[in-house]
Amino acid sequence: YFLVYGSFLNIKSIEASDSKLFGAEEITRIIVPYAIPRYPWRALFTPGHMLFWQLAKTSTITSRVVPIFESVFIKPDWGKRVLKIEVNERLFFGVWCSDKNVIGFVNSGEQTETCFAFDREGVIFGQAPRAEGSLLFLVRNENLFSGFLGGNILPRGNWIRNVFDTLAVINDQGGSANLIVIKSYALEEWEVRLPEGPRLLFSLNFIPQNLFGLLRNLEKRFDLEKLEYIDFRVQNRVFYK
Repeated sequence: YFLVYGSFLNIKSIEASDSKLFGAEEITRIIVPYAIPRYPWRALFTPGHMLFWQLAKTSTITSRVVPIFESVFIKPDWGKRVLKIEVNERLFFGVWCSDKNVIGFVNSGEQTETCFAFDREGVIFGQAPRAEGSLLFLVRNENLFSGFLGGNILPRGNWIRNVFDTLAVINDQGGSANLIVIKSYALEEWEVRLPEGPRLLFSLNFIPQNLFGLLRNLEKRFDLEKLEYIDFRVQNRVFYK
């Protein structure tokens, strides 16, 4: 009774650091559902009690269960009765949109499109409005929606790495790869659509060898804006039209 109901163990204040989007109280409300200790006596304590956070399993909230945060570290300061929370927020990298031709119909009978924000690791952490234009990096996926908050924009980790590494080469070469399209997963293909120039076709399974040199060579030999596409989907082969 003394431990549970005594006011001497109540939290006096909450300090949160490294968050640009949320205040201390908001962060606490977000993480409470994932910080509840997995013990039979957990119902005895409230989030305003020091023991609630002392018994909390930090590992349960440092993974993707709280998508908006990359990590959360909780440190109860018993001397000052202060709850210290350190969070690393995920940084916006692009918008992932499912192709509206495969999402289906809403109640009104019109097709709809679902978009999510993701970080540079390809982790989906929040919903986003439908994006257009060249200011944002946009991924359009022609497959049925399979993403979820805390999940990845693609079902395989090596696909994500190959896509992002390929984009880095294209941008380093002077391109502006701000729109990509993920084709059918069964075909394991994707393409880059540049504001000016041909479509660049790639396989999800590999990065073309010496891609930087290939792009430089093609740029010297052809007027790329007059090409329809350049195909890198076969290892050690380049096709163009």
